[in-house]
Amino acid sequence: MYDISVAKQFLEPKPELIERVINIQDRYEHDITYLREQVEGAQKSGLNEGFMEVLMAGGSWDSAAKFQKVLQSMHINISQSRLKRIMRWIDEVHGNQDGIVTAIEFFKAIEINIPALDQLQVLLLLLK
Repeated sequence: MYDISVAKQFLEPKPELIERVINIQDRYEHDITYLREQVEGAQKSGLNEGFMEVLMAGGSWDSAAKFQKVLQSMHINISQSRLKRIMRWIDEVHGNQDGIVTAIEFFKAIEINIPALDQLQVLLLLLK
């Protein structure tokens, strides 16, 4: 009887559960879009010279507070609660679920266009 009940829940999920999953996905996409726009805006205005170097020098972050300070130093403003959500998602989707977000995982997640020269700089920084 139990096996049939589990199978039924899997094959016929409750509409409330489906709605909740969709809402979580929508919030993540909205958060990532917001962060990407903040980064792109700061890059275009020249407010974050050395953006790649600063992030790569930091390497990785295990708390939203630490990462928030780095982003704020580059004129990228984001709340800690939103950043915690983003970091959790980045670690789960682009990372190895260790609770740490690396600069590479960050760039993958926000899908920033990195020119070839910047890609070379990333490789050189990683080799240091």
